[in-house]
Amino acid sequence: MSACLPIKIEDYTPSVIKKNNILNIWDNSRKIFLKLTPEEFVRQFFIHYLTTFKDFPLSNIATETGIRVNNRKKRTDIIAFKNNLPVLLVECKSMDVELNNKTILQLSNYQSVILATFIAITNGNFHFFYKKVDMQWIEIDELPNYKNI
Repeated sequence: MSACLPIKIEDYTPSVIKKNNILNIWDNSRKIFLKLTPEEFVRQFFIHYLTTFKDFPLSNIATETGIRVNNRKKRTDIIAFKNNLPVLLVECKSMDVELNNKTILQLSNYQSVILATFIAITNGNFHFFYKKVDMQWIEIDELPNYKNI
């Protein structure tokens, strides 16, 4: 069952500018404007959720980190760290992408490299959270606050 967040994506109002006729969204974690794509909007929305409602320090959040999965270069959407260890891996999809077995497989492939304690997948409208317990993934209703991880 999809988790409920204390903010809806339609209530999120990021900083957006137009540059060379292209809309750009402010990425607070990297301190730069990026091309506004549907997936980037969801990524920035979820970072806002983590920092505003779950007290994740922005300095402990990495976006689009390069990794190797089965000898292929890939990029994770969001990794949150605590004590320099990955504690949360998030896969973001645009709002029109269905969260299905294919998207979960992508997340699990990334997780096989990252080894975070929590994983999440979101398309901005639907969010699924999981915690690793005794070598199994258990779906949870919400992510814990950063201090409780």
